[in-house]
Amino acid sequence: MPGASTTSGTFEGGVGAKLERGGWSLELGPLELGPLGIGLPGIGFPVQGGPAGMAMTRCASFPMVARLPMRKLLLLDDSTGLRRLWTRLLRDAGVVLEELIEANDAAAALQALERDATIDVVLADAVAAESCLEGLTKPRQGASTPLIVVYASEGASEASQRAREAGVAVVLEKPYRAEHLRQALEEGLNRAA
Repeated sequence: MPGASTTSGTFEGGVGAKLERGGWSLELGPLELGPLGIGLPGIGFPVQGGPAGMAMTRCASFPMVARLPMRKLLLLDDSTGLRRLWTRLLRDAGVVLEELIEANDAAAALQALERDATIDVVLADAVAAESCLEGLTKPRQGASTPLIVVYASEGASEASQRAREAGVAVVLEKPYRAEHLRQALEEGLNRAA
């Protein structure tokens, strides 16, 4: 930014940065380590020499999530909108994929698993996966069995119960949140390792 000065150092007990220009300053920091990784607890916008010395601080929080790398994830849902939702939740949870494979029905999901032995995780709607649970959970020759994570919407408790009985490692229920998804993936992958 032309005409701006930047300073980095320790602010309020943590490392941060400060950008100043024309009587305005933007302070970032301090960084904190939280359950989802590194984050900024807030951004302050103190007004220097502004009307009546007005100052506004800690008005926003922008968490930065630590990366959770995976090779491949198979996403099974018959709804394009829900596949988009889960794609966004995966991104928000910090999941970094080499490839996201989408399937809109059980047959397509089973075909993808047969073709690709490197799928780490299957994330599936409980109802869409109901007809292929046996195929999803059976050991694959020459490949490790992927972590199976099933999510259930309201009114699908019977489908989620059948998924648990079939040996599905994780069943998520509404409300769907990135932090719940990340925790389930980390715990499931750690158990499998």
